[in-house]
Amino acid sequence: MFYFLANINEEKHALAVIKLFSPPDNGLLQASSGAVLCCDALEEYVVVKIQNILSVVAMIPHHLNGQLHHFVVERMGLDIAFLTGTSETINEE
Repeated sequence: MFYFLANINEEKHALAVIKLFSPPDNGLLQASSGAVLCCDALEEYVVVKIQNILSVVAMIPHHLNGQLHHFVVERMGLDIAFLTGTSETINEE
């Protein structure tokens, strides 16, 4: 996702470019009782007004049966910061 400001008819608008994905695989969605949303990336981008964005999700790539798909993950936040392996040392003076 890419955010930007654009002047349209002498008014500033906050916009975003977003990548589109297919609807979730229905078979996997039903087999997982609605827990696993597996989508395919489309070669399509659209520009939307920021005000129209209801939520932001992460699309995590994975391979299934030798093909690239994406899992939908909601609320990725500080909990994934621990996966990076970085640490910070605070020196008390």
